[in-house]
Amino acid sequence: MQTTERPQAKVLHLLMRVLPMTKQAQYSALFDWAPVGCFTLGEKGIVGEANRTAAQLLGAERLQLVGQPFSAFVLAADRKEYYRLLQMLKHKALSSGPPEPHAPAPSHG
Repeated sequence: MQTTERPQAKVLHLLMRVLPMTKQAQYSALFDWAPVGCFTLGEKGIVGEANRTAAQLLGAERLQLVGQPFSAFVLAADRKEYYRLLQMLKHKALSSGPPEPHAPAPSHG
C-alpha cells in the first residue's frame, strides 16, 4: 500500500506546482500575443511591460519601452487627458484599499 501512496503524493505535489504555472503561462501568452497594444503601468505611469503588438506599433523593442514614462507615447494634445485619467485611477485605487478577503463558505455538516 505504501508504494502506491507515495507516487500518488508525488504526482499530486507536482500537479499543485505545475497547474498555477500553467495558468500564469496562459495569461502571459494572452498578453504577449494580443492583437492590440497592451502595457502594464506603475502608479507613476512608468511602463512595466509591453506586449509584442505595442512594440511593433511604436517601432521599438519591448525592452526599450520598459522603464519609459507612458506619457512619452501619448500625443501632446492628449497628455492633459491622460494625466487626468491616471490621477483618477490612482484616486480610485487609494480609496478602494486592498481587496477584501473572501469569507469562507459556510459548512453544512
